[in-house]
Amino acid sequence: MRGAAEDGLVLSAPRVHAYIAAGLADPGTIGTWPAERTGTDDGTGTGGGAGREADTAITRALDLDGLRRFAGFVTMVRQNPLRRVLPLTLAALARADLEIEVFADYAPLFTRLSRRGGPDLRLRLTAFAGFLEGRLAADDPAQALVLDALGHELTVERLRHATGEPFTAPGAPRADSVPRPAGAHAVREALHHPRTLKELIESDAVAPGAAPADAVAPGLAYPAVRRDEDGPTLLYWRDEGTQRVHVTEITPLAGYLLGLVDGRATVEELARRLGAATGERCDPGGLLTVLQGFTELRLLTFTGAAPPPIGESPCV
Repeated sequence: MRGAAEDGLVLSAPRVHAYIAAGLADPGTIGTWPAERTGTDDGTGTGGGAGREADTAITRALDLDGLRRFAGFVTMVRQNPLRRVLPLTLAALARADLEIEVFADYAPLFTRLSRRGGPDLRLRLTAFAGFLEGRLAADDPAQALVLDALGHELTVERLRHATGEPFTAPGAPRADSVPRPAGAHAVREALHHPRTLKELIESDAVAPGAAPADAVAPGLAYPAVRRDEDGPTLLYWRDEGTQRVHVTEITPLAGYLLGLVDGRATVEELARRLGAATGERCDPGGLLTVLQGFTELRLLTFTGAAPPPIGESPCV
């Protein structure tokens, strides 16, 4: 306790404990105490006279930031269900020494969420992910790494529970055939490949006081934390047999092409759209070969029997 003697007051232990309990029960009120300087209606003061004076002394004497951070620690412990879904994200927060501060800021939101009833995993995940995306700065190397881990793990979790379109073995398609999406898949522009992401989180690259990205010593087996313009385009897809989600790196143009497939446009129309986007003519026959390649992963389908052998294509 600080400053109590200077105020000439003997602080009541029950009243001090009541303030601490109130702060842990509703962390959002902690920041209002110094400004209000009044008693409260939850047992922490009388709201006037000597009670108000005592409450003012308590809020001056308490380490309010320490209490706020302890409320953050309590909130962090209550997020154990998220550790099954966001292990890399939470590890990156801890490695960057952001964990307690982030959860201290998150505590008021989680308290409001909990008052509506015990939040299930989906609601916890949605609330925490939305908070992190608004709280962290993409131009800060360590925080950008947390956001990259979050994007990866959210994509994996979404695909685990997605309802994919059924896949049927395609026939021998032609340029006037219409490809349609199948299975559960997603394309994501990332900061790092997941393997590199894990290595970075486990390294000293995101530890407090680490060298800036441009100053990382040469010879490391991974790129700097800061995203460069060649960050990978990642294709995530769920194997319907094992229900496992796989990740592979593809070209940005291949990712763009997958996004064009809407189940209505023919191969010829897709070739025209791709050509308009790149400024170069794309041969429908070559594009057809690329699209057939996606059928190997059961991400696209046509109608009929198995496709012809897959070859190289200049389009993607």
